[in-house]
Amino acid sequence: MQVLSVAALLLFLKGCLGASDLSQEQINTILQAHNNYRKAVNPTATNMEYMEWDDSLATIAQDWADGCDFAHNSNRGDNYAGSVGENIYAGTGSYTAGSETENWHSEVSDYTYSSNSCRSGAVCGHYTQVVWATSKKLGCGVKLCSTLDTVNWSNANLVVCNYAPAGNFVGRKPYISGTPCTQCANGNDNCSDKLCGNQPSVMTDAPSVTTDAPSVTTDAPSVTTGAPNGNVDGGWSDWSPWSTCSVTCGVGEQTRDRTCTNPAPANGGADCDGPTQETQACDTGVSCPATPVCSDLYPGLSPARNFRRYQDQCFWASARVKGRLDYRAARQECESHGGTLAMIKDAGVQAFINKHLKNRRGKKTLEYWIGLDDLNTEGVFMWNDGTPLGSYRNFRTDSPHTERDCVVLRRTRRESHWDPVDCGVRRPYICQFDYIVDK
Repeated sequence: MQVLSVAALLLFLKGCLGASDLSQEQINTILQAHNNYRKAVNPTATNMEYMEWDDSLATIAQDWADGCDFAHNSNRGDNYAGSVGENIYAGTGSYTAGSETENWHSEVSDYTYSSNSCRSGAVCGHYTQVVWATSKKLGCGVKLCSTLDTVNWSNANLVVCNYAPAGNFVGRKPYISGTPCTQCANGNDNCSDKLCGNQPSVMTDAPSVTTDAPSVTTDAPSVTTGAPNGNVDGGWSDWSPWSTCSVTCGVGEQTRDRTCTNPAPANGGADCDGPTQETQACDTGVSCPATPVCSDLYPGLSPARNFRRYQDQCFWASARVKGRLDYRAARQECESHGGTLAMIKDAGVQAFINKHLKNRRGKKTLEYWIGLDDLNTEGVFMWNDGTPLGSYRNFRTDSPHTERDCVVLRRTRRESHWDPVDCGVRRPYICQFDYIVDK
């Protein structure tokens, strides 16, 4: 009698229902982008295999993407017969199939084939996996994550691609250079367009790819001039190259920009529709050295388990019952330890604190003092560090208050917002401190 393990059974059932959330058109685009990059390597490859889609790999990738964590799946090969490689990608804004492959391939500019080396401080492992000659199976998944763990992003797309057999073996080059298809694993008779293997007779209509990363085009409508009223609608320029990663180890961010200058709107024409900047996560592939945790840097606050770190800031929440103070006393307590009450100046900090409070308190409604008040000038809200309230704000109403001058973060099961309340009421509070390793 043969018995399927639970994990294997789940993989089988998901395969029957559809291995990936990607559409067939998106699958074709991603697969074709990989093969176009593979056949266009420079120098040319003697043993580059044609890459095919694998539903089992796609199931593994989709399951991991569904978890919304920008980190590698260390168990990706547990239910697959053979080694499994992996590339991950995250970005905000609408998802375009193939953009992840373009991003991984862009690392070619930092890779030198002759010495099999990567420019100091750069990452090349995503590129080498894309063009690893013997990795001939591909499966990917995508998930729009309301919160993406590890990088703490909101509404970000996570793309995971798995490869088999895995590439990126230390000390090996991704392929053997020379005349194309002269060292195919199954002989040299089944070669087509510089790739070894049996390729489909009908190719997809994905755009061709050259050795340089393709320029990024936008979906802005075509621009016409000379309309009867003389209006000229704006058009987007090409995206700039991605910036360097914001960190040299671990996971950071990189951005790219575009301008509404192709052409610029004139004579009352419409502005361009869409963002001027995009942000995506970048995995350096380098483990960061062990560093102190926030509770080590600020040992005077207890309990230590209430600390959380976000980017270069430490946040600590007082006990819900025993840690209640009025606004001025709470602010003084945070300042006595070298910090301020929490200053929520952007959506990233807001999402991070929401998650922190949810993890600690479950489904209860909570109110915590944050570092915002208009005590000095009525109606002019200032953060505790003396900076004025900026464009990001999360008040429940457009008319935030009448005579109540101090602000709490009100966290419910489904939402959070800011409420001005009487400064004299006692509430738990959230402190914010700089994360300084040499403190």
